[in-house]
Amino acid sequence: PSFDVNAPPHSLVPSNEPDIIASRQVVIRNTLELRQLTLGPRERVYDYDAANPLSQLTVVLFGIARNVPIDGEITFSDFSAATGLAKDMRKVVRHAIMQCIFCEPRPGVVTHTAASCLLAEDADLAAWMQWGVDNYWPTTCHACEAMARRPGSEELNETGFVVVNNTNLGLFD
Repeated sequence: PSFDVNAPPHSLVPSNEPDIIASRQVVIRNTLELRQLTLGPRERVYDYDAANPLSQLTVVLFGIARNVPIDGEITFSDFSAATGLAKDMRKVVRHAIMQCIFCEPRPGVVTHTAASCLLAEDADLAAWMQWGVDNYWPTTCHACEAMARRPGSEELNETGFVVVNNTNLGLFD
């Protein structure tokens, strides 16, 4: 496993090895728990980053990944000139870098990681990410409002999605 641009896009665990798959899931769960325990309660709460969807959506909506050469690099200045986006876009890209989307090997220079390369080359993955941010982010932001409107409701058409979209239909209707 690697963040390198040439890393395999999928897990190296064979899909026909249920014991190895189960072990991998245990490792994922336990390393997350180890991180949370190491942070402690206060730092764990501060560890949440509500801005993650913003940088992810920006990367997808503005085709940022497609503007970084797959096997090369681009400066923030050249990137700004090529896309017409402000130089302050570097803040968003640097936030994406914190999520292992892109790399800044030298100050002011951006290259791909395996994740950003996939977003550049895999239209389905980019569309999935955009759909998730477009639908789940606003829905999550309005979930409490939906709960306040309909206390105790478990109906699929009484959710944050309904509130944000001003509809009576659920997310998958």
